[in-house]
Amino acid sequence: MFISRNGFGDIVVLSTEEYERQSALLELYGKLAVAEQEIADGAKGEDFQTVARQLRERVHGKSAVLYLRSYSPPVP
Repeated sequence: MFISRNGFGDIVVLSTEEYERQSALLELYGKLAVAEQEIADGAKGEDFQTVARQLRERVHGKSAVLYLRSYSPPVP
């Protein structure tokens, strides 16, 4: 809900869910800005495959990662 006073925006009312979503987006944008600045300053990033593997191991454990490596999707 957007409330105006004398034709100018004054108050915005959001559901808790929407507020949390907006807050999470702002936090993500802030982290992305920091990362982009680090790259611009010459920081070296990590390989996507390595990071994805590490995340899978954290979430699913090593056995799931081994399964995913051996899985080949069917060819249409």
